[in-house]
Amino acid sequence: MENDSLQTSLAWLRDILQGKIGHGLDARVLQGLRVIHAEKGFMRFDFVVPKSVSDIDGNWNVGALASLVDLLGGVTIFSFANRVVTSVDFSVSYYSTAKIQEHVLIESKVSANKGNLKHVVVEVKRKGNGEVIAVGKQWMASNKLSVAQDVDGNWHVGALASLLDLIGIVTIYSFVNRVISTVDFSASYYSTTKIQEHVEIESKVTANRGKLLHVVIEVRRKGNGEVIAVGKQWMASNRQTLAQVSNV
Repeated sequence: MENDSLQTSLAWLRDILQGKIGHGLDARVLQGLRVIHAEKGFMRFDFVVPKSVSDIDGNWNVGALASLVDLLGGVTIFSFANRVVTSVDFSVSYYSTAKIQEHVLIESKVSANKGNLKHVVVEVKRKGNGEVIAVGKQWMASNKLSVAQDVDGNWHVGALASLLDLIGIVTIYSFVNRVISTVDFSASYYSTTKIQEHVEIESKVTANRGKLLHVVIEVRRKGNGEVIAVGKQWMASNRQTLAQVSNV
C-alpha cells in the first residue's frame, strides 16, 4: 500500500508537469521541477526558477511560489494518505528572494497526522549555501476519493492564493504609494467555489507599523455572503514608487 500511494503520487505529479491534468497554472509554476528523493510523506526536489514565473523585477513571483508550495504539499500528503487532499489552512513566510534561473532545492515533509487532517511543511532553500528562501505550512483535509475520482471544476486554491497576494499588494500600495514585498502570507479556506460562480472580495489595510503593513482580504459568495477564504499578509515597503522602479 505504501508503494502504491507513493507511485500514484509521483504519477500524479508527472501528469501535472506534462499538462495532462490540472490547470495551465500548475504546469507553469512547476516547469522543470525534478524529483531527487521520494518516500512516503517525504520528498526532495531540484528546481531552476523558470522565466515564466518572473515578477517585474526578475525575481520569483511570490504568488507562483505559493502555488508551487501548495501543489508539492498536496503531492507529499497524497503519498502518505493515498487520498485526495484539500487545503484548509495555508501560510508562507518569505525570508529571501530568488532570481529567475536561480537553482533551488525544495524539501516537503508530512509533520503531523490527525486522522483526516494532515500537516505538511515545505522548505525552499538556495542551492549551494542552503539559505532559506521560503517556508510553507499547510493543514490539509483528506477524503475517500482517489486521484482518478477527484472532481474538477472548483476554483484552484493556488490561483486563489495568487489573487489574494496581488489584491493585497494593490491595496497596500494605495495606502503607502511605495513598492512592497510580501514577508508573510496566510490563507484559510472555508468553502469551495465552482468555476463561473460569482464572488465578492474586500481588501483592507488593518495595521501600519512603519515599513511593515498588514492587509486582510476576504472572499465571500455573492448573495448569501458565505466566507470562502480569508487571506492575511504582512508586507514591507521601501522608498521607491512604482514609477521610479519602472524607470530603472
